[in-house]
Amino acid sequence: MLPGWLKPWLRWGMAGLFGMIVLVSVGLVWALNVYMTPVERIKDGDQAFWKSHLVEAERSYRLALDTAKVNSQKTLAYIRLCRLYRVEGESLDALRMCQAAVQSDPGSALAEAELARVFSALDAPEEAISHGQKACELDETDVVAFLSLAEAMASYEKGQEMTGYSRPLEIAQYAYSLDPANPEVLQVLGFLFQLQRKQDEAYEYFEPSRQIEPDFFVYYLDLGGIEQA
Repeated sequence: MLPGWLKPWLRWGMAGLFGMIVLVSVGLVWALNVYMTPVERIKDGDQAFWKSHLVEAERSYRLALDTAKVNSQKTLAYIRLCRLYRVEGESLDALRMCQAAVQSDPGSALAEAELARVFSALDAPEEAISHGQKACELDETDVVAFLSLAEAMASYEKGQEMTGYSRPLEIAQYAYSLDPANPEVLQVLGFLFQLQRKQDEAYEYFEPSRQIEPDFFVYYLDLGGIEQA
C-alpha cells in the first residue's frame, strides 16, 4: 500500500513525481547547508575559489566566519577572505581581513604570509618583506610563507630597478622543494622567470600550474602574458 503523502503526487503523473523529487532535493541541499561546520564551509569555499567562482567562495567564507565557534576557524576564514579580496584586486578589503586574522591569532604563519602578499599588492615591499620573514620564522615548513617572502623581495627588487631576482628565486625554489605540486608555487616561479625575461622557463612553470587548476583565471592571465611577450 502506498503511503498517504505520496498519493496526491501520483495523481499528477510524471509531473507530480518530478515535483516531489525537486522538493526533496532542495530540502536535502538546505539541510546540508544548515548543518555544515565552519571547516566544511571553508573547504567548500576553497573548491569554489579554485574554480574561479569567487562570489560563491566569498559566501562560503563569510558563512564560516559567522558560524565559527573556535579561534582557529575564525582565523582561517579571515585568511581565506584576505586571499579572495587580494585576487580580486580589492587590496584594502584584503588588508582589513588579514589584520583581523593576525589579531585573531598572532602566531599564525599563514596570516602573516597573506598579510605580506597584500603589502606586495599595495606596493609596500618593505612592509611585505617584514611580514614575510616573520611568517617564515613562525613556520619553516609553510609553503605560502616562503612564497610571500619571495614575492615581497621580487617586488622590492623591481622597485629598485634590479634585474637579477636571484634571492627571490632561491626562496621560491625552496618552497618548490616543500611542495612541487602546489600550483601557487609553480605560478610564483613562473612569475620570477618572467621578470628575468626567461619566457621559456616561465612557461615551464605556468603551464603545469594551469593543468593542476585549469579553471583558476589568474593562471590564464599569466599564460596570456607569456604568449604576448
